[in-house]
Amino acid sequence: MKCQLPKRSLKRSKKGYEEIHLPAPTSKPATDGELVAITTLPSWARAAFTVPRLDRVQSNWIELKNQFFSALLQAQERCVSECISISSCHSY
Repeated sequence: MKCQLPKRSLKRSKKGYEEIHLPAPTSKPATDGELVAITTLPSWARAAFTVPRLDRVQSNWIELKNQFFSALLQAQERCVSECISISSCHSY
């Protein structure tokens, strides 16, 4: 099977096998909009950081955490509403 190797790849044929060395992938520089500013974090969390913005991985994690807790709170509100409506149906 033939394939096109990326530029700066190195292929070595050895007895019984081949070695293929690929260059490390390069990522595009992050834009300011992608990175979460430390000032947007709660005040108790800001002291842990000495940089102005989170890195790309930390910023993505913060977004996922926010989505998770938002969904969790919505589910909790639905559950509480359901419990209230059920308990109002039963008179003691």
